[in-house]
Amino acid sequence: MFIDIHETYNKIEADIITNQSDVFNLYNLYTTKYRGDRLNDVNVGLFLNDRQVPTVQIFVRNKTGYIKKHLYFNKIGTEILSITTLNYKYNA
Repeated sequence: MFIDIHETYNKIEADIITNQSDVFNLYNLYTTKYRGDRLNDVNVGLFLNDRQVPTVQIFVRNKTGYIKKHLYFNKIGTEILSITTLNYKYNA
């Protein structure tokens, strides 16, 4: 059964925004909490980008489309500064 990619993405983003001051302190929790299954690909990655900015990547995909966004944090990883949409495709 396919998930609604918008609903899943919004749920993950809301969780990260609510707990933004602890996201990088709970690295293992957020990288394993959201997972997909055989029909749906769900991935949350935490890393430092090329400019050494703490970044959270949210990726949700299935046959209906995909969403890939980056949430950029301040240098100490406690506050979201911006959100960038990298890829977005939705087939109704």
